[in-house]
Amino acid sequence: MSPALSFRRHGAIGTYVSTIRRGLRSLDPRSLSTVAGITGRQYVPGHILQSGSELLPFTTVQASCEGNSYILKYMPNRRWFDHLQSVAANFGHSSRLLMPVDSNEQESAVILPKFSNSLSRIIENNLEFPDGVRSKVLVSVAEAIKEMHDQDWLHLDICPDNVLINYSSDGNGEKTVKNVALGAFECAHKLDDGLAMCVQYPIGDVTWRSLETQTGTFISKASDIYSFGLLCLYTLGAKDLLVYDDVEELQKKKFTLQQEILARHLALFGPTLPEALMSRIKKEIWHKELNAAATAASKTLEMNPKWSFRYWGGSLGPEAYDLFSRMTNLNPWARPTIEQVLKHSVWDED
Repeated sequence: MSPALSFRRHGAIGTYVSTIRRGLRSLDPRSLSTVAGITGRQYVPGHILQSGSELLPFTTVQASCEGNSYILKYMPNRRWFDHLQSVAANFGHSSRLLMPVDSNEQESAVILPKFSNSLSRIIENNLEFPDGVRSKVLVSVAEAIKEMHDQDWLHLDICPDNVLINYSSDGNGEKTVKNVALGAFECAHKLDDGLAMCVQYPIGDVTWRSLETQTGTFISKASDIYSFGLLCLYTLGAKDLLVYDDVEELQKKKFTLQQEILARHLALFGPTLPEALMSRIKKEIWHKELNAAATAASKTLEMNPKWSFRYWGGSLGPEAYDLFSRMTNLNPWARPTIEQVLKHSVWDED
């Protein structure tokens, strides 16, 4: 079982506190020493990219070795380290999945290749790429998901931060994408029967979860498809509709981020809640929360019908609308498989 499934939760909607909080590291850059990998290579740490926190308990540090740049990722304890090693044992030779190239068991650290940028940074910084590149990036992500699903593994944290892109620029600033990889496998889980698994708590980034993972009902390959559908829409221009980070506004409305995201998803792809899903949700508190979110979404749509994907999705073209509306169907049993996603004619348009 993924260590991410061991998170315990306080309240139906609220903060998630990891059971490994005692293992969090507060690293001082001056105290970092060279890390020796099992390959014998020596990695010299540089600046800290991310310090561990309760919700993101992994510290990442830029490092160098023999003139090349790497990322040192310190796991909060041995259990997380062993989990990543287990994932790497299945996909270590993949070019589409960002696997460790080295590790240090004593430090519970893995060494990852360094990429030029994440998809989120590229979108946020409005970096220009040639026509058709975004679609090619999405196809690469779909192929990475297929590699996992073919072996009955779920990623469960598909989001722009976890899509890494290597590219080069010529003298005129024109960029050429070299390769794309899907990273961050802390939430990854292998299904025993290849179908679905009941869970107790939400898993993955709150902004990119399906309703079944938001409510901690179950996880399946369809959960990854929903997250990937959101990623496609984000990449093609829907960032402002999907990403919400106005903490002060949330406090004024007395909403949690999860409540805001639920209401947004239901405005975009609802507001009707699918009976097939609601019948599987056993906790009454989640029925109340989802019905409240559906009511909020309905009010939003009354004031501004343009929120609905049915309204603006057609601007992406009929083929794109057809695929992405099915991928983001609130009913997980109505979503396409990753094989069907890859075979869709939308990818032939560029």
